[in-house]
Amino acid sequence: MTFLEWLQIIFIVLKLCGKISWSWWIVCIPIVAHIVFQIIVGIIKAREEARTLKTLPRSFSEVIDL
Repeated sequence: MTFLEWLQIIFIVLKLCGKISWSWWIVCIPIVAHIVFQIIVGIIKAREEARTLKTLPRSFSEVIDL
């Protein structure tokens, strides 16, 4: 489990036990941050993959011509 997942569990437990009086939006910030981070990483990986595919030969005949 990542740091943000552990932090999320701790915040939820503290909220349910009544130790913190934060709103649920604040309690859920670690999981939202984790999701946003994963989306950004996915976009970066997809762009790198697209860039790599543009430089590869498109057919077997292009490989033979090289």
